[in-house]
Amino acid sequence: MTEILTLINEIIKQIRSLFEFFKPDKEVTLDEIETKVRQVMLEMGRQIVEGIIRFRGTGYMGKVIRTPEGELAEYHEKRSRTIETLMGPVKIERAYYRVSGGGYVPLDESLSLPEERYSYTAQEAMSLFAIEDSYEESAKKLSL
Repeated sequence: MTEILTLINEIIKQIRSLFEFFKPDKEVTLDEIETKVRQVMLEMGRQIVEGIIRFRGTGYMGKVIRTPEGELAEYHEKRSRTIETLMGPVKIERAYYRVSGGGYVPLDESLSLPEERYSYTAQEAMSLFAIEDSYEESAKKLSL
């Protein structure tokens, strides 16, 4: 519950700073307001996504577990990974288990994380741009 309250307080701070940035005596255009609000909204969305994932935990299931394939897997360490989302980079802390010939990360499976560094939603948006642009140019347009 404290994590949620901390997140709410952070969002309130950002909204307050947004209104402070656009004091009534400051000359600004609608475009400037819209651009700044969009930036803040994306950052708040990114923080909420990251907070929800953190709230779900690392995927730690015990010292020794069975993978869906039936292999025994031993907990090794916590590993972080950053996924580029439409709202910005989201850092994810995950429990990493060793199995014969590699590793197993339960949280990756439960969150359906892509192997690529972009979320599936970001990949979908990029593919709409990719009709005319390269994948790299699409990422730039989406500010990923």
